[in-house]
Amino acid sequence: MLGIILSSSVIGWYIVFLGRGIAIDYESIDRMSEKISKSEFTKVELRGNDKPLIIPGSGLFADNEPWMYVAASRPVPAKYQPRDLVEVNLPHGDSNIPIRLQSRTAEQLQTLFGVASERGISLMVSSAYRSIEDQEKLYNDFVTKQGKARADQYVAKPGTSEHHTGFAADVTDASPACAKDSDRCSLSPATAAWLAETAPKYGFIIRYPAGKQPVTGTAYEPWHLRYVGVAFAEQATKANLTFDEFIEQAAPGKKSSYSQTQINR
Repeated sequence: MLGIILSSSVIGWYIVFLGRGIAIDYESIDRMSEKISKSEFTKVELRGNDKPLIIPGSGLFADNEPWMYVAASRPVPAKYQPRDLVEVNLPHGDSNIPIRLQSRTAEQLQTLFGVASERGISLMVSSAYRSIEDQEKLYNDFVTKQGKARADQYVAKPGTSEHHTGFAADVTDASPACAKDSDRCSLSPATAAWLAETAPKYGFIIRYPAGKQPVTGTAYEPWHLRYVGVAFAEQATKANLTFDEFIEQAAPGKKSSYSQTQINR
């Protein structure tokens, strides 16, 4: 959510995502939560529509876990700090300033960039982890330049950005201009389409898809990738299910606040 230029034509070839219901097998949740450790989150089985969704315990929804939910309705805790931020060794905007992500997210993003390179696609990271202070400066600068209404469409208010978690990265086409100034990064429709198709294979969802602003509260951002684990990313993408819709159905109440010890029923 930072200074990305996107051709308006990209909207035309994206199918508007339609929310689909999911059924939750709570008995399976209870059984599996006793047997499956949080480190095995990629073994979660997710299916769209009326088929069961099996979750191996509520730990995945906790702070610093892959399904941690952050949005305008659910700010990060006041003293939140990502658990294991590492410097990302990838081409990025503002190349003189190091960027960081949670380690598993960084590893998977590096793999995704490697696959892109093999396909002749050159990518850059335009933004990764941001502190609350970084987000406050970004938001205020955007308001000054573009106005509050547009800022509220494209820039999360401090405390409500997924970039605070270390699980989110903005990915753009590589260019000398982007390397010098992240505000000059851009994403082509072709690269956006490739990311939408390929990123889920490496655990990333397009967090703010086209046609879902009433659900996500954020305008379409094909550059904003959120790490959630391979199994969930692939199945949720197939089901045309946003992260917000998943949270609303799988863990009611967590969109505003949540217990870290149990799934609300």
